[in-house]
Amino acid sequence: VGPSFTALPPKTVVVAAAVPQVVAEDPPQPEAMVAPQPEISLDASEIPQVEELPVSPESLAFLPAQELPARTSSRSFRKMKSAHLDELEASKALEAAGNFERQVSADNETVYHLGNREHWPHYQELLKRVSDIHDVTGENPGELETETDHAMATYSKVVSHMLASLTKHARNPKVEAFVEDTFVNPALKSCVFVGHVATDLDSIAGAIGAAELFGGIATKSEPELNGEIQYALSEVAHVEEPPLFDEVPGCGFADEAGEFKKVCLVDHNEAKQMVKSLREDKDRMKRIVGLIDHHALSESFSSECPLL
Repeated sequence: VGPSFTALPPKTVVVAAAVPQVVAEDPPQPEAMVAPQPEISLDASEIPQVEELPVSPESLAFLPAQELPARTSSRSFRKMKSAHLDELEASKALEAAGNFERQVSADNETVYHLGNREHWPHYQELLKRVSDIHDVTGENPGELETETDHAMATYSKVVSHMLASLTKHARNPKVEAFVEDTFVNPALKSCVFVGHVATDLDSIAGAIGAAELFGGIATKSEPELNGEIQYALSEVAHVEEPPLFDEVPGCGFADEAGEFKKVCLVDHNEAKQMVKSLREDKDRMKRIVGLIDHHALSESFSSECPLL
């Protein structure tokens, strides 16, 4: 008799016994001998038949896909199984599509692949967004807004807000404005503004902005600028690169009158970060009259006149 049936009546007993073969190098001891086990057999008519239980779509609704029976002889049952799996796939796809925005906002670095079926809803949502674009009269009709376009639009709003705030303070000055106009502006007027070596965007942008604000000359510390700076100056600010510090008369060398210009450092104050010609100038402490920086003041930095 094969595997035992759980559906048999309690009093029905089916036993399949076997005598194991004992293999040993030495003859077995009497106490190690296994006594033969009697085999109990039943007439086939005494074993009740177990009928196959009917399966309906309702009974499958609560079963996960992995618990569905693997074998069946019914074509209708196979169709129901296939339909049930399709419903599970559709349900998962709808759930993934619903979570699309949350997933993108939580992890912008996720990489999606068309080879992964679970990622298809993300591509389908992207196609839907493309199809929802209504602006077909612009310069690039049907194109999604790039990250750069979005950033520029956002920062344009920030700059507009800052400009409005500065204009308001200029029309209604406070005590600080009096101090700046009396001491800071005259000291920094006509200064040369220069950032640190290993030029980055904030150092050169700060020099350009300060020169515009105080009526001075913006310069760069190195001849070559990286791509980020070049793009920001040409495409965003629409300004030309400032001249090299060492090539401006009165900066790297004396002007026609044999004099050197006043200097305001931008985004640095350590000597090792200064442009070489200024760092090696023995009179640099007399020339440096201003400092625009957000770093801690270096212990090696000093000037002979009050620093603004």
